[in-house]
Amino acid sequence: MNITRQEIEDLLVHEAEPLDEFKLKEWATLLASNGTYVIPTIGNPDADFKKFLRS
Repeated sequence: MNITRQEIEDLLVHEAEPLDEFKLKEWATLLASNGTYVIPTIGNPDADFKKFLRS
């Protein structure tokens, strides 16, 4: 399967639009139910993010 650069850019823009508009529920529907989305912590890059996850 070959994916073009344009297809990747289109996907990233599609995923970023709800975040840019602060439509978090809409954005969350784009995530896989078994996936993990990690946002680096501010001030402590070595923090254990798993301690703060909620199901």
